Amino acid sequence: MLALWRQLYRLPDACRGALNVAMLWMVISAILDGVSGLLLAMALLQGGVELQWPIVTLSVLVGVTVTQACVAYYATRCGFMASGGMASGLIMQLIQHLPQARQVKLQSVISPQTLLQGPVMQAMSIPAHLLAPIVTAVVTSSTVVIGVFFIHLGLAIGLCLAGIVLLAILGWSRSRQRQTALARETAERAFAEEVQAFADCQSLLRAAGRNSEPRQRLDQSLKQLFLYSRALLLRGLPGHLGFAVCVQGGLAFALLLGAHCLAQGDISGLQLLVVLILLVRFVEPLTVLSHFDQALDNARHALDQLIAVFAVPRLVSPSCGHQPNGGQVEVQEVAWKAGDQYRLSHVSFTAPDKKVTAIIGPSGAGKSCLLALLARLDDPNMGQVLMGGCDVRQMTEQSLTQLRTCVFQGQSLISGPVAWNLLMSSPGASQAELDQAAEQASILADIQRWPEQWAHQVGPSGRLLSGGQRQRLALARAFLSPSPVCLLDEPTSSLDAVSAGRVVRQLVALKNHKTVIVITHQPMLARQADHLLFLQQGRLVDQGHPDAVAERQPWVADFFTDMDH
Repeated sequence: MLALWRQLYRLPDACRGALNVAMLWMVISAILDGVSGLLLAMALLQGGVELQWPIVTLSVLVGVTVTQACVAYYATRCGFMASGGMASGLIMQLIQHLPQARQVKLQSVISPQTLLQGPVMQAMSIPAHLLAPIVTAVVTSSTVVIGVFFIHLGLAIGLCLAGIVLLAILGWSRSRQRQTALARETAERAFAEEVQAFADCQSLLRAAGRNSEPRQRLDQSLKQLFLYSRALLLRGLPGHLGFAVCVQGGLAFALLLGAHCLAQGDISGLQLLVVLILLVRFVEPLTVLSHFDQALDNARHALDQLIAVFAVPRLVSPSCGHQPNGGQVEVQEVAWKAGDQYRLSHVSFTAPDKKVTAIIGPSGAGKSCLLALLARLDDPNMGQVLMGGCDVRQMTEQSLTQLRTCVFQGQSLISGPVAWNLLMSSPGASQAELDQAAEQASILADIQRWPEQWAHQVGPSGRLLSGGQRQRLALARAFLSPSPVCLLDEPTSSLDAVSAGRVVRQLVALKNHKTVIVITHQPMLARQADHLLFLQQGRLVDQGHPDAVAERQPWVADFFTDMDH
């Protein structure tokens, strides 16, 4: 319990909310639960065989029992309130933390898309469903043991030893299951990914037939999940059986020993009944705890993931930073590594103001890494990135946001109307400006065909639209933005040839009032750029006018030859 409590207190303060209050009432409820059992035992001893209880004893017993029921209800209510507060606090803290977190390190911890449905939901269940049984098991049993010390020293020592044995069995069982549980979680994630891929590629899979490779991978991942689930149950079985045997065996031994003592005349039947009541009151909470061991491990793992997410370093921006002048972008001796491997080394170039700079190179050359540094999704390990003559690390968040607009691969939209999505980049834009941006992105005709037109709902992450429509809307948002720097990663990757040609012409024309830096595998766009950067294996191999670079670099020449053919 202490380990779980320490983990909860490693979360941000705003996530804990009413947790202290809920914990306090749970402890009070557990203490009263143990006290009521002790009072019942004392009342039986005082009342004798005829159960002639003094009115004071009976009143205290009834009062404590009723009070415990009321406190237990209030503690449960506080637990649910604390759960809601924790979920709300976690979501708000993640909203503040994730946009500023170093994305590469964040991805190495957990995929942000799985945070809400995984760790946040599991952490939310702790105050409502896990904390009360754990507190009851520890506090109620301890209260009974402390009370028994004043009744019978030998029985109290026996209860302590029994508790140590039972907790040791629980600990052994949890340690046996821990590695298997982690392996099962990995298998469950792999199965979910395979199911998603299987659903996304139904048309292809139907053409390929039942025995296609994706279907085999899905079957294999399902089998792997089944095997790990079975292994988890089997590894937990000895611990649960051992715990049950110890509990039932202990009660049976106490009953037989008590019957023997009763037959010998050493104790009375009433005293035997009192002993059995105290034993049951001691063991019952621990028995409930045995059913929560797997849930407890899952909760602790979820808290570990959340703690790791909040430990990811954030990109720090000054409250009062430098003001950029113009849209020229400079990169000076930049190096950046993911893990122990450098993905970019000694990259230096200048993207002229109001010009198109194209970045090309083979897959894995570091193009997207470079664009991420330009957008300040991460900071370089060495060197600096300047926009408008200012280091991006010395700008305020607002200044940097106003300076550049970004269109990345797989650009997501926010659930809502089409117009609202576009207006996020320029809230004061007129309808004529919306139409112009949509026309430039070759999406206006689609919008006009929809029954609701600009009020058409895009759905969560734009799922109600095709991939090409999502990309064109993201481009329209960039065209509408007043930011002087535009960063694009493969802006034509999901477009048909006609739409791609129109977008390329608009991107080239965009240099009249913006600095455009674009990653592309489109030879037509690269050749029309004013400045070309050729990356290979994380290094800037060559730069300059596209024709000049093509003369010096065979790879670039072959790249442009594809357009000619």
